[in-house]
Amino acid sequence: MVGQSRIMQNNLCLTYPKFITMELNRLKGGRLVNIDKNFFEKIDLNEVVSVSFFGDKVFDHPHLDFFLHKLQSKKIISSVDILAKRDDFFRLKEKTRLFSQIRLHVFSADKKLHDRLIGEKNNFADFEKYVVNNKDKDFIKKSKVILMPIGESNDSEKEIDNLYKLAKKNGFFFSPFISSKFDRIGKLSKKKYKRITQILADLYRKDRQRIMFLDEPLICLFTHEANLCPAGRLLIHIDVEGDYYPCRYSTYQVGRAGLSLTSVWKSFSKKREVCEECKDCQKASICGYGCIATKEKYLYNKDSFCFYSNS
Repeated sequence: MVGQSRIMQNNLCLTYPKFITMELNRLKGGRLVNIDKNFFEKIDLNEVVSVSFFGDKVFDHPHLDFFLHKLQSKKIISSVDILAKRDDFFRLKEKTRLFSQIRLHVFSADKKLHDRLIGEKNNFADFEKYVVNNKDKDFIKKSKVILMPIGESNDSEKEIDNLYKLAKKNGFFFSPFISSKFDRIGKLSKKKYKRITQILADLYRKDRQRIMFLDEPLICLFTHEANLCPAGRLLIHIDVEGDYYPCRYSTYQVGRAGLSLTSVWKSFSKKREVCEECKDCQKASICGYGCIATKEKYLYNKDSFCFYSNS
């Protein structure tokens, strides 16, 4: 049965992106650059399940409401990724009912550690006030996902457990997250990274209703394998210029604004299998030829965190 589900998963992943992450805006040279209002008119959203927005100032995008209403009309899940800090809480209250999901980046369940990492004193108190203890029933019913940047703490294994308990206690979902910036994964040893994935897999098997794996590298865990990369199989990223990337952590551009997303997707799905070191590996079709963002030479080398090769 597991084998059949894997085959089905592989076939489905190659048809069209189910999840899109979109960078709404970015500060460049002191100026806020926003993605074009008409961008959604240029791509086919028919098979898309979820669009997750993030950016330097997500709530300041002049057409955010327009984007959200458009996704609502097509019954597409809309998410916002925000850092658990004071300014974002105030702005979130204005937009809460327009989002299907709110994905909070929580650095630590420990108040002092979270405040130190976020760079704001007493910030965790704001987190509790506006999120954990929020009395707005509609707000509480939202599919909140707490994201954890693994690698920020010296004791990542303990932090996983602490944040999972915080999520469960408050009726939230827990979505394990590798890092707020992918290059930080270099702080983890290969051995510790593998240990973390094992812990998360055990959590998922214990509490499938609370653990979510959507568009992040650890989506692999519901197949009980180590590192299924969703980029180019389930996920595609659109940056503030409207250009396409396998995921938000990759520097490998797979298409530019204006090109058919469908054609870019099909082309990249084939291209990611080029890696010579992976092509003869029996696990390649399961892991998707490794994580694109950690490959040393774009697609032409193995994933540096590969668990199946010691070379």
